[in-house]
Amino acid sequence: MKTFTVTNSQYVNKKDDLQLFNTGVGKWFDIKILDAGINWHMWYKPLVLLTHVANLPDDELVLYCDAMDVTINAYPHEITQEYIDNFEGKVVFNAEINPTNWTNMPKLVYKPHTLGDLERKYINAGVFMGRAKPMLEVLRQWTATFREAKEFFNAGATGCDQAPLVITWNNNPNLPIVVDSFEHIMAVYPVEDADWIADSVMIRHDQNLKKAK
Repeated sequence: MKTFTVTNSQYVNKKDDLQLFNTGVGKWFDIKILDAGINWHMWYKPLVLLTHVANLPDDELVLYCDAMDVTINAYPHEITQEYIDNFEGKVVFNAEINPTNWTNMPKLVYKPHTLGDLERKYINAGVFMGRAKPMLEVLRQWTATFREAKEFFNAGATGCDQAPLVITWNNNPNLPIVVDSFEHIMAVYPVEDADWIADSVMIRHDQNLKKAK
C-alpha cells in the first residue's frame, strides 16, 4: 500500500507540524508528502495526486489522507484487509453527516446514488483509498470537472475540492466510488469529539463543523 498526502512547500520538511505524522500510528507509516507549491489551494490535491497515481501499477493500493486533521489509528495490514473485505475494486471515500454547503455559493445537489447508508451519508474528500486504476479514473474525472465548478475555486480561503467531486459523481454514476458510511476504515468526526472517539475508527478525520462551509 502506498500512502500519500499533499501539502504546500513549507510543510514538506516539517512533519512534526502535521497531525497525520504526530498522532496515532502515523509516524510509523511510510507516507509520501507531495509538494503542491508555496501557495496552497484545495484543487491542487487531486491534481498533484493524479500525476503520481498515474505512474503506479494498476493494482497498487493507494491511501490518501489530508495532512492537517487526520489521525491513523491502525496499521497498514489492518487497513488493507478491511479494504479487501469491504471495498475491493472501488475507491472508498470518507463519509460525514453534513453535506458540503457554502453560504455564499450555489447549493450542492446530491443525487441519490451518491448518498451512503445511515446518518453518515455524504462524501468527504479528506481520506480515500483504492487500487491505482480505478483511483486514476476518479481523479481524472474529478479534475476534469473543475471547469463546471469554477465558482467553487474561490470558496473560503483556499477553494473547495469537495464540490467538484460531488458534481463529478452526480454526472458519472458509474464511477467506482463508494462512501464508508459504516466506518469500516474511515470517518469524519467533529474536532470537539476527538478525545472520546479516540482510536475507535481506523482513520479519523477531525473536522470543525462549526465553521461555515
